[in-house]
Amino acid sequence: YRAASASSFLFTIITAFFLYNVIFAFNLPFYLNGVVVFSLSFLLILQVLWSIKMENVTGQMVTYSFILGLLVGEGAVALSFWPVAPTIWSLSLSTYMYILLGVVNDFLRERLNKKNIKEYIFVGIFILTFSFLVTSWSG
Repeated sequence: YRAASASSFLFTIITAFFLYNVIFAFNLPFYLNGVVVFSLSFLLILQVLWSIKMENVTGQMVTYSFILGLLVGEGAVALSFWPVAPTIWSLSLSTYMYILLGVVNDFLRERLNKKNIKEYIFVGIFILTFSFLVTSWSG
């Protein structure tokens, strides 16, 4: 069960990366980027949260999925103004989703501790630094 859950989490993040890459490649307006990313993220996050207990979808799962999807959608809106390549855009968004979903996942499994939070912070700082370094600020 743990191996299947971990691989489900990993494949969800990989799927999100590729979907975000396609969305950004369409060159949609910033608000549509946010809406489309929110919609897809909501469904992907709901699937991961459902796989934690594998019961009927509860209101708590839908609420967490809605909030996390909204946060990722807002991240997409913010990144729409950042002059980066589609790959970096989708890498940043999928990392953001990894951090948010990982924290909530560990919280719901009652495994959230300082070590896990430090890991998520380190990954976030590393990818943010990488994104800054590869950004073409000159246009």
